[in-house]
Amino acid sequence: MEAEILFVWGRQDPHVPYAGRETIRGRLEEVGAAYQWHELNAQHAFLRDEGPRYDPALFLQAMGLTLEFYGRTLARSGGYTVWPA
Repeated sequence: MEAEILFVWGRQDPHVPYAGRETIRGRLEEVGAAYQWHELNAQHAFLRDEGPRYDPALFLQAMGLTLEFYGRTLARSGGYTVWPA
């Protein structure tokens, strides 16, 4: 993959444990991938706005990371502007 990739992980997510995240990150490094890597102190589904695992503050943080990533990478690749510009 040649495009930059954004990863946002919940550290307490049992579906993608530390060893699995390290395997993914190791391979990204091995192939020289361009990526952003963020691990938040959160559980699985912390972005889903229902249930006990939802964390509104971390949701906003993750969405800020996502909007920055889209704005930067889309603007660089095709001149698109993503709010906030």
